[in-house]
Amino acid sequence: MAGLIALWLVGCALHGEGSGVVRVVQSGPQIDSVSGQSWSLKLSGNSKWIEHLEGDSVWVAGRRLGDTIWVKEWRVITGADGSAPYLGLLRRHGANLVLQDWNSGGEYVFDDSSYERMGVAAGKVVLVRGFVVGPHTLHVVDWRPLEQATP
Repeated sequence: MAGLIALWLVGCALHGEGSGVVRVVQSGPQIDSVSGQSWSLKLSGNSKWIEHLEGDSVWVAGRRLGDTIWVKEWRVITGADGSAPYLGLLRRHGANLVLQDWNSGGEYVFDDSSYERMGVAAGKVVLVRGFVVGPHTLHVVDWRPLEQATP
């Protein structure tokens, strides 16, 4: 029984989560929480996009050892300006540009004025700040591509 309890405690100790502002330092990305705690992040797969979100707040979860988290799950909480950004791959679908938001899982198209601005980013992962103006329709206030190619 004691062995089972010890195994359970080790398993729980190896899982961690945290939230905070992304900061990229020489050793790699880390997040700084509002309580002053910092975690170094080890990124792989889809979590590699976090290193392009400096200044934005994210939530991460995964294996944790000491002050390091190997990120398995993550999402953007707020942008650097305090807004709730949309993040995902921008793709063309017929006459529309469609953003599959990784945070909500929702699909969004863009209003006419935003469509013209966003067209150059088709095929790229983008971070969009804006607001909903109709059913699954976004008006873009600001946006940036996170990287030219998929990691």
